[in-house]
Amino acid sequence: MDSGKAAYKRSVQNILINRPMQREFTLVMLGIMMTAAFAVGIVINLTLGNLTDNAPTTISRTTLERIIFDANAQLVVISILIIFLAVIATGFFGVFFLHRIAGPVYRFRQVLKRMGSGEIPPEVRLRRKDFFKETADELNRVIHVLKEYESVSHKMDGLLIQLSKSVPSQPELSATIKEVHNQLASLKKSD
Repeated sequence: MDSGKAAYKRSVQNILINRPMQREFTLVMLGIMMTAAFAVGIVINLTLGNLTDNAPTTISRTTLERIIFDANAQLVVISILIIFLAVIATGFFGVFFLHRIAGPVYRFRQVLKRMGSGEIPPEVRLRRKDFFKETADELNRVIHVLKEYESVSHKMDGLLIQLSKSVPSQPELSATIKEVHNQLASLKKSD
């Protein structure tokens, strides 16, 4: 295994890449599932409690079977309803949680596409509860550096134009200035 693949191999240490995001997701999922389990437990306890409280002192086998069948049906229906509500809650949470991830990823992709086409995009702005703020800060630093390079390039281009106007009688120098000017122009995005 080469060192490039070894750097990306999963281990216990690098499972938690974005700790706040993964911690929040895990805690909410556990909370929803624990709430559902607690609700099912309460329903079972209440149903069995009502079953024993309302049971006659002497029970025939047929009566006992009917009581157990009714309690079983009630437990199954209510348990399925609770689990269904937990799944719905998990789905809604998942959509809203993933929106806080997908939004920044979409913005990063759009910025990188613009940068790939030679444009220097405006800084990335994320919503207050979005994740990947550190990545946005790093991308904004890159954008800032590119803007500085673009500014220096414009200044150099202006200086070259001035220089070429002041020394038109020297063909070699004029040709070199023109070549540097063309190289700077090739770095800029054509407007």
